[in-house]
Amino acid sequence: MSIFTDVKEAVTVKEAAEFYGFSVKSNGMMCCPFHNDKHPSMKVDNRFYCFGCHAKGDVIDFVAGVFHLTLYDAARKLADDFHLLPRPPESAALVPVRPDKKTILPVSWNDRSAFRTMHRYELVLKQWKKDYAPVDRDAEWDEHFVAALQTLPSVSDWVDQLASNDQLTREYAVKDLLADGTLDQVRLFLHKHARPAKSEQAA
Repeated sequence: MSIFTDVKEAVTVKEAAEFYGFSVKSNGMMCCPFHNDKHPSMKVDNRFYCFGCHAKGDVIDFVAGVFHLTLYDAARKLADDFHLLPRPPESAALVPVRPDKKTILPVSWNDRSAFRTMHRYELVLKQWKKDYAPVDRDAEWDEHFVAALQTLPSVSDWVDQLASNDQLTREYAVKDLLADGTLDQVRLFLHKHARPAKSEQAA
């Protein structure tokens, strides 16, 4: 099977949407990321459909649209983010990592919520670093590029701690992020201007 088939079999649109920080209601409705949607008009499950702009597709289409990627790059991103690994050499298919049950440690709601928030913030900063990089050595550095350079190392470190298989590491990370208000500040940031683009800046 191809990477496209394997990814679509392993990850639903609903799982991907929640992983990347979108709020999905219990009935599977969420605000559509593809138009200015103030009231949830997109239904997500294995696939997605927006009753407002009529966007539709599978999980790869969804991620490609959200992050402005090619379908192949979207499939690779999903494979990386959801830790899908290749089977032995005789098969090129991708399968989810399934740790031995004895090694699985409980992950609390706070752990998952904090990870999604900081991971989404990390993705935004990486996009800023790419989109706002100076075109030549003498060009003035854009404030978004500077912010990404200054903030990415610490954010990536938080993401690594929150993704740790060690329960105490995750718990201490969440506790620290909540104690100094970092998590609330990041959530506010993502709510206000998670993904500014050059086209928006020029408008």
